[in-house]
Amino acid sequence: MQFKEIDLEDQTNYIQYERISESYPPNTKNNYRYLAEIHTILQKIDITQIDTSQDIISRTLCNKSDVRQIQVLHSEWFPIQYEQQYYDNMLTETKNLVLELDLKRFGFSKYIIASVIYNKKSTTFKEMKFSFKDLCTDSYCLYIQTIGVINEFRQHGLASYLLNYVKLEASKNIKVKYINLHMVAYNRSGERFYLKNGFQLIEKCKNYYNIENKVYDSYLFCFYVNEGQPPISFFSYLTEKISLSLSAIKSLLNKSHKFEENDIKMI
Repeated sequence: MQFKEIDLEDQTNYIQYERISESYPPNTKNNYRYLAEIHTILQKIDITQIDTSQDIISRTLCNKSDVRQIQVLHSEWFPIQYEQQYYDNMLTETKNLVLELDLKRFGFSKYIIASVIYNKKSTTFKEMKFSFKDLCTDSYCLYIQTIGVINEFRQHGLASYLLNYVKLEASKNIKVKYINLHMVAYNRSGERFYLKNGFQLIEKCKNYYNIENKVYDSYLFCFYVNEGQPPISFFSYLTEKISLSLSAIKSLLNKSHKFEENDIKMI
C-alpha cells in the first residue's frame, strides 16, 4: 500500500477539531489537526455503509509501511514524542495487534485504524501482592505501551477488542500475573474505560509525564490474571498473616475443646 504523506501546511488536508485526543492536555495548541490519510479518505465515502464485522480485520504489524502508519496515528493520539527506536522495535521487539479497515470495495486501499503495542516485563510487589511462591519463581506482566482508535470508529468496541486480546494472551501464560499501563491523570474518559474493563487503579505517580513543558501525574492501572492479586502494604500483609495464624490456633482450640467434651460424655 502506498502511504500518502500529507502536507501539514495544506489547509485542505486537515480538519480543525477541538483536541482530537484526550491524552493531550485540555488547553493544548498541538492537537487540532488530523494527520493520517485515513481521515481524508473517510470524508469521501458514506461511513454508514462500512460493515465493521466484515470490513475490519485484525493482524500484527508486517512491514515498515505499517509502522509508518502507526507513527502518524501516534502523533494524533499521544503527546509523548517517542524515539525512532521505539518504532523500529515494533517489528522485532514489542508485541502488537492492529485493526485494519479494508476500503477496496469503495475504490480505496487498506488503512490501520486502531492498535495496541505491548511488551513483557518483570513483576514488582508495588503492583502485585507479596507472595513467597512468586518470589521463588519467575513471573511477568504485560505492559501496554500504547492503545488507540481513530475518532471516527470510537464507541464501536474496537478498544475493548484490543484490550481483550491482550487479556487473552496474558491468561495463556501462567507466569503472567497481570497487565499494567500508565495513563495521564487528566484523561477522564480513559480512566472510565479502564475501570469499566476490569482494571484497578493501583497508584497515582506524581510528576510522571513531561508534556508540552509541563509535568503531569499518571495513574497506574493493573488487570490481574492467573491468581495475581493487587498489592497490599507490609503492615496489612503482617496483619493478614497474624489473623490467619490466630484463626488457625482458634480452630485447633475449638477442635480440642470439642474432643474433651466428647470424652466427658463418653464417661
